[in-house]
This record gives sequence, structure tokens and C-alpha cells, in this order.
Amino acid sequence: MQNQALMNFKEWWFTSLRPIFFKGATAVSAPVEPFIGSRQSGQEPLLDFSTGKDVEDTREAEQAAQLKLAGAAIQARMDVQKVSAGLTKACRETDPEFLRLGQDLQEIYGAAMGLTNAVQQAAAHLSQGAEGMTCLDRAGFLVENSLKSLTAEQEIIEKSLDHVRNLLDHLQKFSLVCDRITRIGLWFRVVGVNIEIECNVQHLSGDMFAGVSKEVNVLSGQINEMVAGMKSGLGAAISGLSGLEVSSSRSLAEIDRMAEKAQGIVGSSYDNIQQILAETVTLIDTATARAQVIGSKAGDVVVGIQFHDSMSQRIEHIVEAMQDIAGLCETTGKADSAERSEKAQTLGSVYFILDLQKKQLQNLRGEIRELALTTQDSFQIINGEIGDMRGELAGSRLTGNGRNGSGADCFKPLQQGLGHLGKLLTTGNTMNDALHHSTEEITSVADQLLGMIVGVRNIKEETHIKAINTIIMANHLGSQGMTIEVLAKEIRSLADQTGEMAAEVSIIQADIVQEVAALRAAVAEESATITVPELEEGIAEMGASFHQVQEEMGGVTQNTAAIAQQIGAVEARLSFLEDLGGKMEDSIGQVEEILAALEPWRESGQAHDENVLRLLARYTMDQERVVHVPMDGARRTVAADTDFELFSDGAGEQGNAEVTLFDDNVELF
Repeated sequence: MQNQALMNFKEWWFTSLRPIFFKGATAVSAPVEPFIGSRQSGQEPLLDFSTGKDVEDTREAEQAAQLKLAGAAIQARMDVQKVSAGLTKACRETDPEFLRLGQDLQEIYGAAMGLTNAVQQAAAHLSQGAEGMTCLDRAGFLVENSLKSLTAEQEIIEKSLDHVRNLLDHLQKFSLVCDRITRIGLWFRVVGVNIEIECNVQHLSGDMFAGVSKEVNVLSGQINEMVAGMKSGLGAAISGLSGLEVSSSRSLAEIDRMAEKAQGIVGSSYDNIQQILAETVTLIDTATARAQVIGSKAGDVVVGIQFHDSMSQRIEHIVEAMQDIAGLCETTGKADSAERSEKAQTLGSVYFILDLQKKQLQNLRGEIRELALTTQDSFQIINGEIGDMRGELAGSRLTGNGRNGSGADCFKPLQQGLGHLGKLLTTGNTMNDALHHSTEEITSVADQLLGMIVGVRNIKEETHIKAINTIIMANHLGSQGMTIEVLAKEIRSLADQTGEMAAEVSIIQADIVQEVAALRAAVAEESATITVPELEEGIAEMGASFHQVQEEMGGVTQNTAAIAQQIGAVEARLSFLEDLGGKMEDSIGQVEEILAALEPWRESGQAHDENVLRLLARYTMDQERVVHVPMDGARRTVAADTDFELFSDGAGEQGNAEVTLFDDNVELF
């Protein structure tokens, strides 16, 4: 009942009397002092007349607020330490990845430059050669001069065959003359026999005409013997020349046919070689351009990953700030005599400092994402350039796998064609040697003709004298010597015919000598602008050069494939950037949770709190970059008398600095 009475009194006091006592109080009204006492067990509650609340309830509420603040501080300290440890671990774990990425980029760039140098070196073997001649010049020289040599050889052989044919005509004429001379010799013998018969019929003295008949028979024998000897050598000469003319004509026709075919093969192969070298120039230019792109993109990534240095320093600053926050939270969470308002102000400063770290982390997260995208894009471009280079190498005939055939498809026919031309030149040289040998035989025949001409002329003179003497002797006999006189005149006529034959033989001999001289000149004419040994040496050099180029380009193709695999492996490891961004995101989430827990004390902090100023003073990066510390809308500037540096140069000299706010962004320089 007593307790009920107290409760009724309390209700009456708050509803009736207290509004009357405190309503419209004037300046002279004395303030109502609260009655503060200690309530013992079983006593009625003691009231605070300024608030109307139970004094004990107020004390319990204050204790609860103190406990809540201390609990929040202690929890914040543990959470902040957890975030700090996570950031330190993330930074430590990514250090090797950034280092490895830099090494990979260096290797990729060096390999790309090596590929370009290898392509240029291989192309140089085709575009450069000994004696100042490029491979193309060498091939062109061999093609041009072998064709010129073969054409000149063909012309010489054709001209020589014309002389051979003329010689055959002259020898055929001489053969006919020999037949006529043989018949004259027979007629001499017939006339001599008739003289002997007439002497017997007329009973003439044998001593008078016996010598004439005998001498005519001797001359006839000499003519027959001389002609027989000539015809023996003449037949061999005609047979040899005829066989040479037939075989040479047949060989020349075969050379013409094969030369036309070889010329077509060589010409087509030479055109293809020109195209290969043109492709080589294009391949070099393209490879150089691609290497420049690869180098540029590798440089972009190298510049980008320098962010790692900045990130490490900024995370170090954040971790230091987290340690400060943990220290403040630890102090705030202790049970001491400090006023709750002071501790609340400290937690407000903690909120402000932690909010700055969140913005720093958000900025880091954005830069990491941008770096990840830039790095991935750069590697995709690098991989694309390497892939295109592989395709171009695969499509080039230098590598032996071209879409339009391999280089061997061009060089091999060229080598074969030049080899055929070399064989044809050898055949032509053999034919010229045979023609040259034939001139020796014909020269021997011509020399024999000179002796025959002299012999025929001597026979003609002797026969003519014998005929005149016989005619004179026959005139002395009168009618008895008429027949002998007629026979003697026949001898003189045969002698004149013999002289005519000697003149014809002389003309034939002169023609033969002239043709032999022309044939010798034709055979001796310099036809080869390139010799067969030179051609064979050039073919061997071209084959060796091309084989070397093929080996080098094969190595380039293999190295390109290896680089492509290396780039693919590096691309697969780039996920560490995304993982790092995810860790930053997790840390930001954890910080936001801490901030949410500290939200009740947010407004208790001050921008010029010594804890905040001490943190800001630490944001000085003398060697790299400066962190601008943003404030929220309520904290626009730091007091002008605050002594801390924001910039590595100049701020310390000025003695004070003003922090200009740009929304919530954190700038890094």
C-alpha cells in the first residue's frame, strides 16, 4: 500500500504539480535543485527534479552508454586490425606477381624483338650476297647469262652447220670433177692405144710414135692414181661431214626444243622469286610494325604496373592509419575517469579517419580495376599481333608453307631449269668441238687439193707438148700420118680439158679454204657469257642460301609459337589483378561495416581534432607522390595554424597549408 501511494504521488507530481511549478518561470524564480540521493533497498525512487527521471535510472543509462561506447571501440579496434592485416597480406602476396609480370613483359618484348631481327636476318640472306650481288641479282645473272650463252651457242652452231653444208657442196662438186678427170685419163689411154694400132696399120716406125703412146699411157695412169687417192680421202671427208651435219642438226633441234622449255621454267621461277623477295620486304615491314606495337603495349603495361609501387606506399599509409585507429579505439575502450563526451569525440575522429581510409581504398580499387582492364587489353593486342605474325609467317613462301606454294617450289624448278641449261651448254660445247675437229680433216683435204691441182696442171702441160710434137711428126708423114694427127689433136683437146679441170679444182679448193676459215672462226667465236662451271657454282650457292633461309624461318616460326604460348600463360595469370581488386572490395566492405557501427558517434568528431591533424601530417611522400586528403562537406578546411605538410616540396617551407576539397576523390601524383 505504501508503494502504491508513492506511485500515485509520482504520477500526480508529473501530471499536476510539476507543470505548475515550472510553467512560466521568471528570472527571479529560483531554480529547483534536483534531489539526489541514494536509494536503499526497499526505499522509494529518488527523482532528479531537472529531468523528472529516476536518479538510479539515469546512472544506469549513463553506464549503459559508457559500456556501449567502450564495446564499440573495442570491436572497432579488432575489426580495424583485421582489415589492416588483410591489406598487408594482400599487398605482400601480390608483390611476387607484379615482379613476375614485369619479368614476363621483359622476356616477351625481348623475344618479339628477337623475332623481328631473325626475320630481317633471314631476309638479308636473300637480299644480300657476295660480290655485291643480291640473291635476286645472282639468280637474274645466272638466268640471263645462261640463256644468252645458250642462244649464242645455238647461233654459232647454226652458222657452223651452214659452213659445213657449203663445204659438203664444194666437196660434192670436187667429186664430180674427179669423175670427169678420171674419164679424161681413160680417154688418154684410149688415144695412146689407137696411136699404137695406127702405127701398126700404116707400118710406121715404132720408134717414132712409141714414146708418145707410152708417155700418154703413163700420164693416164698418173691421173687415175692421183684421182683415186683424192677420192679415197674425199669420200671419208664427205661421209664425216655428212654424219656431223645430220647429228648436229638433230642435236640443234633438240637443243632448241629443250631450251624453249627450260627458258619457260626458268622465267616463271625467276618471276616467282621476285615475288618472294617482294613478299619478304612486306613481311619485314609488317613484322617491324608489329614489333613496335608489341613494344608500345608492353611499355603501357610496364608503366601501369608501376602503380604497384604507389599502391604499396598508400597501403602502408592506410595500415599506419589503421594502427592509429586501433590505438585510439583501445584508449577509448578502457574504463577510466575520462568523460564520455571526450571518448565520443575520439570515436568521431576515428570515424572521420576511417572514412578517409575508405576513400583511399575506393580509389585504389578503381585504379586496380583500370590497371586490370588496361593490362588485359594490352595483352590481347600483343597476343593478336603475335598471332597475326604467325599467320603471316605461315602464309609466306619463305617458311616453305605459303598459300601460293613454298619457296622450294620456286627455287627447285629454277635450279633444275638452270641445270638443264648447263647440260645444253655442255652439249653445244661438245658439238663445237666436233665441228672444230672437222675443220682439221677438211683442211687436210684442201691441202691435198693443192697438190692435185699442181699435178693436173703438170700433166696438162706435158700432154699438150706431147700432142704438139705428135702433130708435127704426123704432118711430115703426109697422108699416112693423118690419123695419127687426128689422134694427136684429140690428145691436145684432152690436155685442154685437163687444164679446165685444174682451174675448176682450184676454184673449189679456194672455196673450201674460205669455208674452212669461216667455220674455224665460227667455232672459235666467244659465245659463253657464263661458263658451265660458273653456272653450277651459282646454282649451288643459291641452293645453300635458300636452305639456310628456310632453316632460319623455320626457327622463327617455332619461336613465334613458343611466344604465343608464353603470352597465353601470362594472360592466365593476370587474374591476380582481379583478385587484388576483389580483396580491396572486401576491405572496403569491412570498413563500411565498421563505419556503420561508429555512425552514432560520427557527429562528435572535429576536423581539427589533434588525432586527425596528426594523421594528415603523415601524408607526405617525399620521393614519389602526395596524397591529398579530402574532407566531407562539414570539414572544408583545416585550421590555418595547423603545422603539417601536404606536399613534398614547398608546403614545409610555407609553414602552413590548406587542403582543398574535390568532392570525395583522392588524387595521386
